[in-house]
Amino acid sequence: MRYPEVINQQAARLVAFFTFTLALLTVVFPPDQYPLSLVLLSYLTLGFFLRTFVGPAYEPTAILAQRIWVNLFHLEEVPTNAMPKRFAQFIGCLFCLAGWIFVLTSQVEAYQIFFSILATFAFLEAVFNFCAGCFVFNQLIRFRLLPERICRECQNITDRLKEKAQKKI
Repeated sequence: MRYPEVINQQAARLVAFFTFTLALLTVVFPPDQYPLSLVLLSYLTLGFFLRTFVGPAYEPTAILAQRIWVNLFHLEEVPTNAMPKRFAQFIGCLFCLAGWIFVLTSQVEAYQIFFSILATFAFLEAVFNFCAGCFVFNQLIRFRLLPERICRECQNITDRLKEKAQKKI
């Protein structure tokens, strides 16, 4: 089981829209008052962990997005480097962990602030194709805060994607 080097950007945006929807629901209907929000928070947490540590091929929302929603909406496959996306998923994991800490310690306002931020990031990805976690990942590379090995791997994947795109033209 290997994490993919390349993922479909269109599927990632659909997953982001679904994430936005669930995160927003848990903000509007906070878990301390609506037990169903705990189920949504659990699903979000599981999704981020699976997409980060196992890969999108084993996460239900990513499977739906790649195998059904992309075809249903007639979206063309847009390959993109998975490394920055994986980093963004890891940030989502951290948000979910913080969310659980806030819920378990009855800090509902902090939970709502954090999940409003998460919903905003997911919205930006889904609607404007702006991945905040990817932006941070690229800045870490730019300022040489990531190991050189990761930078080389990431650049190799990006170069291969560019070559494939040029061959299509």
